[in-house]
Amino acid sequence: MRREHLVAAAVVATVVLAATSLGSGGQSPFVDDGGAYSTDDRRTIVDDARDAPALDASEGGRRSIEAGADERTPLGAVARSRRRQLTDDELAILRDLEPEAFGAVPPAGGTWDRASKNPCFFVQAKVDERECLPYYHVVGAWQSGGRALNAKISTHPDVFQSGETHFWNEDRPMRAYLDRYDAFERASREAKRALIVGDDSPGVLANTWTESQRLHRAFKDTVTTCWKACQALPETVPTGSRDGSPTERRRCVDGDAEDNVPGCGDRGNAVDPPREKPGGHALSVPHLMRAVYGDRDVKIIAVLREPVARLHAAYSHYEHYAERFGAGAAGFDEFVNLFVDAFEECASEHGVEGCAHRFEAYHPKYEAVFYHADQLIKTMYAVFLEGWLAMFGAENVLVLRTEDVFHSDPGVRKTQLRKALDHLGLADVTEEAMDACDEECNRDDAAMATKKFTAADVNPSTRAKLDAFFAPQLADLAAMLGDEKWRWPEYGGVQAE
Repeated sequence: MRREHLVAAAVVATVVLAATSLGSGGQSPFVDDGGAYSTDDRRTIVDDARDAPALDASEGGRRSIEAGADERTPLGAVARSRRRQLTDDELAILRDLEPEAFGAVPPAGGTWDRASKNPCFFVQAKVDERECLPYYHVVGAWQSGGRALNAKISTHPDVFQSGETHFWNEDRPMRAYLDRYDAFERASREAKRALIVGDDSPGVLANTWTESQRLHRAFKDTVTTCWKACQALPETVPTGSRDGSPTERRRCVDGDAEDNVPGCGDRGNAVDPPREKPGGHALSVPHLMRAVYGDRDVKIIAVLREPVARLHAAYSHYEHYAERFGAGAAGFDEFVNLFVDAFEECASEHGVEGCAHRFEAYHPKYEAVFYHADQLIKTMYAVFLEGWLAMFGAENVLVLRTEDVFHSDPGVRKTQLRKALDHLGLADVTEEAMDACDEECNRDDAAMATKKFTAADVNPSTRAKLDAFFAPQLADLAAMLGDEKWRWPEYGGVQAE
């Protein structure tokens, strides 16, 4: 599991900001849960988050983002998803954020092997002469069967078997990532034919704040330093202050909008990468990946599941949700109401795009929301897919539906696999190979992707609330991908108009 790779990052990544509003000084109330919880991003959570006070968002945290200013329409989604090049300024920001990564790849780290289909490059100091990056990425979504699909792809004789790394959405060194593909580099030389290798990390698709840790080091360092400095101040209100004034420590930590004093979160946001106007994060994981690969071809595959089905599968899979809300339909109701209401409050202040990418970073009241409404936000496919399409182009991004990849009809399943192979420029595998893999390839991931919920598991009012919440996202998705099937009209919820 991925927990050991995220605990250290999560402690300073998302926890300090909430600790600033919930702690009374000294040790942060955020603690490692010791492995008791298991979730996609393995973040630590605030103790007693359900009792955290609702705080007013500071004006400084909005920073040029007007409430409701980023009204999203399908036409706007199509415009935002059009392929574009990174600007020189954006490249400079990314290189400043990731000096180790850019120092390890061309042009600084070597010279691309232009004869290789898979992105490999020559390194003079390396005995084996070459380093390699994956040619393709199966980026998610969680609980949607991407790893099972990659297991099928990997049966092809020209594909080197690979697994998940979660390098791009976690704060890990590029050197270790490249080392993972040394075995592929040796196999490709020995095979004397064009082999490719992939990375099937389902946490990469949805670039939430916590799932883009490597882009937020400056935020983490700034907030940590600020919070520690604030602890030296007294927990008393200065003499002569206006009624309702915060204590000196709280004023330092949270800021004071009336006196235009920035808090720790405001200071952290000020040094984070620039945000789009009117809301959202301008630079995220797809931008970083595009910059690292330079002009080399890279293919993206996303497997998306009907939103309510994916959300309910996540709720059922991770024990901490049942422990917090309850295991039945009533618990799911509470889970949905908390997450939807919190996100909509955030969106009213900072916009949909901004809250999808930076929910927990805007203010301690959002960081204190149980697991930062993570599963709801990760199911907002359209807002994240925009970045992948813009950076890699529609010709390099294949999006499939879970319901088709794992259809009851073998012919439909095989058609989806052929689409994936064609996307990767691979010849079709034999019927026998596809039939065998249909039964054996990553059974656990396939079982998760096909797990169904019944009408008794989701109350009609909750289903209606979720359908209304996801409807704009599905309209954007259908517009971007040019097909009404992305509204999942066969489900009893959102219907094609």
